[in-house]
Amino acid sequence: MRILLDTTPLRHAPYRRLWTSTIVTAMGSQLTAVAVPVQVYDITGSSAWVGIASATGLAPLIIFALWGGAIADTVDRRKMLLVTNSAMAILLTVFWLQAALGLDSIPLL
Repeated sequence: MRILLDTTPLRHAPYRRLWTSTIVTAMGSQLTAVAVPVQVYDITGSSAWVGIASATGLAPLIIFALWGGAIADTVDRRKMLLVTNSAMAILLTVFWLQAALGLDSIPLL
């Protein structure tokens, strides 16, 4: 199996933590990218609302992309990753809670 995959970097604990957190973050992001539009469609039954929700989710990416690089260059990257990943975890927990409680809130999504 070592012929196909080099696992040597995973022997280092900091890299192993970074790699694991990246996988968890990527999975959460992809699940959210699918679950939110499905939930919006289930609540409204409208493809137009799915498009509006997607455009609304795209707006912060466009706006904050202008400053994101500058901020990333000035702050400690470890601290930045901890803050941003923690914020994403909190937001995804709020999404899960609203779905579990059956709040059906389009503005929250």
